[in-house]
Amino acid sequence: MRRLVAVALMLLSAGCVPLPQGPRPVARPGFGPVWTHGARPVRPLGHAGRWFTDPTGRVVMLRGLNFVEKWAPYTPEADGFDDDDAALLAANGFNALRLGVSFEFVMPAPGQVDRDYLKSIAKTVRILGRHDIYVLLDFHQDGWGPATNGNGMPAWATLTDGLPNPPAEFPLYYVQNPALQRAFDNFWANRPGP
Repeated sequence: MRRLVAVALMLLSAGCVPLPQGPRPVARPGFGPVWTHGARPVRPLGHAGRWFTDPTGRVVMLRGLNFVEKWAPYTPEADGFDDDDAALLAANGFNALRLGVSFEFVMPAPGQVDRDYLKSIAKTVRILGRHDIYVLLDFHQDGWGPATNGNGMPAWATLTDGLPNPPAEFPLYYVQNPALQRAFDNFWANRPGP
């Protein structure tokens, strides 16, 4: 667990590229601060009630998309994502991206961290940060992992107790696959693995 937390912190810190401060918000009596056109949020983000805010108290509206590489080539960089792609996203008004990170690629064997995979993810986070795009790292899974006919968690971390493992389509495998259900049960019970 400590390694997983350390990996998450490393990836998060890789994306902490300071943004230039935009113009100060304009105050309107009774309405609080509002954004001037072109103002960019200042990091880090926080919240006020249900709103994302920056340290100046301005509401930050996130407009984003999803990027999860579930199969080869496994990383956005290997799939050709680069500075031009991030610039295109920013030019079209996107300022957030949910970036999938798969534990089966982070740690393919117990205690064996794939540093090249993490470096590639960190490079993508830095590229997005240079274009003022916030990144939400998503430790992603669908159907637990390959051992239960899904993706996300490595086979070595899949404890099914030998229950039946029938193939099923998304999202039905969550209710039709006893092995997948047991893998989740064992994960939440913190059952020791190898």
